Amino acid sequence: MQNPDANLPLIRIEQDKKLSKLQADFNAKIKKISELKESIENVKQQVIDINQRLEKELSPLEKERVTVRVEFVKEMVKAFHSIKLSKKDEETMAEIIQSELWDLIQDWKQSDLIPLYDQFTSSSYEEENKQIAEEGRKAAFDMFENMTGMNMKDMDFGEDEADLDEFERLHRMKAAFNEKIEQQERERQEKQNNRKKSTKQTAKEQKMKEEADMLTKSSRTIYMELAKELHPDREQDETKRAWKTEIMQRVTVAYNDNDLYELLRLRLEYRKSEIDADSVPEQQLEMYIKILKGQVSALQEEYNSFFHFFNQQTKRVQGFGLGKAKQIVTRAINREKKQIMEDMESMVYTMRVVFSDAKQLKSYLKEHREQAPDNMFGDLLQSIFNNNKF
Repeated sequence: MQNPDANLPLIRIEQDKKLSKLQADFNAKIKKISELKESIENVKQQVIDINQRLEKELSPLEKERVTVRVEFVKEMVKAFHSIKLSKKDEETMAEIIQSELWDLIQDWKQSDLIPLYDQFTSSSYEEENKQIAEEGRKAAFDMFENMTGMNMKDMDFGEDEADLDEFERLHRMKAAFNEKIEQQERERQEKQNNRKKSTKQTAKEQKMKEEADMLTKSSRTIYMELAKELHPDREQDETKRAWKTEIMQRVTVAYNDNDLYELLRLRLEYRKSEIDADSVPEQQLEMYIKILKGQVSALQEEYNSFFHFFNQQTKRVQGFGLGKAKQIVTRAINREKKQIMEDMESMVYTMRVVFSDAKQLKSYLKEHREQAPDNMFGDLLQSIFNNNKF
């Protein structure tokens, strides 16, 4: 069985020797970066795989459910007009119809239902949609003003102010706030520069500058070393020239991305030789470790970003076991398929039995009132998020 660490740019020592603390730290970070890179590639592939499964297995069922829901709400409208109900039951039924229609129009793009929706509201769908958008924009402005201390009324938006919509105003407020912060930073820096520095401060700044230069040189040294050895124009053999061109492109990408791990790995791949424990001085090793530590943090953040609630690319698949075993994904998809089938069966039963019988319908409406939570605030928030892109 092949050693999984064989292709990693680790510091190797003889069996009877022991790695120093720095060398062990270097190797640990190399392994961690390798694991994170593999995890990121795995989760990227899993996003593709889950989306393909959802498109193949769930999307047709979801479309079928939408078709049934459209029929369901239309049958409910017929029942509303044909069965005599109390005022309370009429109000409950109108609320259900309105809610179903809104969801179908908003989330499932059934815009042909808008005229039907308008029959059950005092204001039109267009007016309500506009009102929700305005409430969302106002919430965004209030949040921005509270966070920044800036007041929109005091802003100078320019000569075209009358033609600006709310989002353009918000963007200009954000730009003005950023400029304000930058100006404050410039003033702080200028004040700090004009202040006489102590010997300790001067020494600290010089040390930070030297360290930054060394960190830059660490990656650049490897890059220049490989660039010199891999220059394809110096290679006469066509096959080797093509190979050198390809690996040099990868070296350049790694250098531009400040990916020390990949530079070290490519050097190992090219030279087919391991990193000798005695070939890397302690000071150089410390610089390597600082760079690798930054890479670990950046890769960990990139991996975590796949599971953020506001990640639009992965939001749908997160509920189907993203990052987990295939069996868990399969179970999640099967549960959703079962739920869709049950939803359709329930709607078909309700259309066939409930909407044709006054007693059954009244019982249905009473049960709805008893079970339905007062979630107006939640619905409003959901509508704001669905209709506004901040």
